[in-house]
Amino acid sequence: MFKILVPDAHSIDMAMERSVSGDRFEYIAFQESDPRQIPAQSWEISDGVLVRHHMQITDETVRSMNNCRIIVRAGFDALVRSCVVGQRGLVAVMAVGDVERLPR
Repeated sequence: MFKILVPDAHSIDMAMERSVSGDRFEYIAFQESDPRQIPAQSWEISDGVLVRHHMQITDETVRSMNNCRIIVRAGFDALVRSCVVGQRGLVAVMAVGDVERLPR
């Protein structure tokens, strides 16, 4: 089962997301805007990150994502396009239909 970190969830129960994904994902949900308020282990173990509108994704945050392979932002955010995201070979999804692999 894939672990998806949602650091700034609208709803902690993730009912809408679970209705679509079923039991394929384990959601680790918080309602924070500062990445330092999320336990380091949550960043480290997550396979993916679903970010809403309030969380800042910094280079430091990306460096702590040991297992992460994809970051999905609900809306466009230039911070997701950081150099560190590209260096780690992560896929950054800014909006539905806007997927890109950033260069290493």
